[in-house]
Amino acid sequence: MNKDFVPRQVLAEQACHIEIEKLGEPVGKQDQYIASFGGITAFEFCPDGQVQVTPAADFHRDAVQPGRTICCLFFTGFTRSASAILAEQDQKTRGGDSGMIETPARDQAVRL
Repeated sequence: MNKDFVPRQVLAEQACHIEIEKLGEPVGKQDQYIASFGGITAFEFCPDGQVQVTPAADFHRDAVQPGRTICCLFFTGFTRSASAILAEQDQKTRGGDSGMIETPARDQAVRL
């Protein structure tokens, strides 16, 4: 068994390569990166494929608005297939569906 250390960025990219390139899943990189880095972390997914990672400890204190510093996460029991949803979104986008093209991605996630 090989116990070499793998940096988190490399681990995330390897996971992305396997899921997106090898398995052909129509997914993004968010899940792989948060699984690799954990915690409260900001990711900037650049058009060139690079990912900038900023841990919460590095956020500028002025960027956090007063009263918005508490974060609660709840499991609702509801699950969904990201691959199926993203495949549908891709199909609608390629088909010129104006509702899909004009609506920001963050709004799409809420309506799913």
